[in-house]
Amino acid sequence: MKSATVFTLLCLIGHLAFAQEQETISIDELEVTNDIELGAGYIAYHDSTSFSYGLKTEDGRVLTRPIYSSVGEYIDGTFVVVTEDYKYGIIDTTANFTVPLEYDELLFDPAVNAYIYSKDGQAGLMDKQGKKLWNVSYSSLAPFIDGYAVYSEGDKYGLVDQSGKVVVPAAYESIMQFDKKYYVVLDGSNMQVYTIKDQKLVVGDFQYLFLAYVDDLFVASRDGVSYGYINGKGETVIPFNYSFAGQFVDGYANVVKTGEEEMIYINQKGEEVKPNVNY
Repeated sequence: MKSATVFTLLCLIGHLAFAQEQETISIDELEVTNDIELGAGYIAYHDSTSFSYGLKTEDGRVLTRPIYSSVGEYIDGTFVVVTEDYKYGIIDTTANFTVPLEYDELLFDPAVNAYIYSKDGQAGLMDKQGKKLWNVSYSSLAPFIDGYAVYSEGDKYGLVDQSGKVVVPAAYESIMQFDKKYYVVLDGSNMQVYTIKDQKLVVGDFQYLFLAYVDDLFVASRDGVSYGYINGKGETVIPFNYSFAGQFVDGYANVVKTGEEEMIYINQKGEEVKPNVNY
């Protein structure tokens, strides 16, 4: 046992012996709070009777009664609030509504500095005052990544840009992953990669297929057991010699060789390396 651990244990034993000589404190006397700091000096305070939340300042000034199931973080002078029947709205720092409690979901997306809303089966973007930012809406909308977001029309999925324009029509049962150039879809039991620009099939019909975050390089597996890396022509670039193969970060990927347990690093040539980085 390390000396630091022994010292810690001795301190704990001494503390317990000292505590036994003191007056016993009941658990009921301990202050328990479920209050949540929201930022900018505001707190969502919890009412133990109704199990609901209200809004107050950190100096104790109460702004709303505890009538919400949750109060969201402070964002540009506003807070998303949710009722027990799962209706969403937005209030300002005076507790006045800027967006009424009538939405099925409200999610702030920092990538576009706006709120993704959902109401009556329609989704889109709006500002903190409830003004719709697009003249179109979709069945659902996910947060933006690399300038695009997954949207749906019925049970099919595609991609839109930040203006709400469709860049990939909703024609897929699932979009698993995308970046600025490619997107990966699930087609039955297989996965395929397409280009965002013209929806051209790059490579497909692998059980496992994901972006390696290196242009024209993809993590792939035909059987879900052996993994390797292929290019856009389906040619093997790094052999399928791994039971796990990760995406590249700063030029290196984590892999585990088949039959082994240790995770190692490889470069884009498949060579084992020991990069001077911390992950």
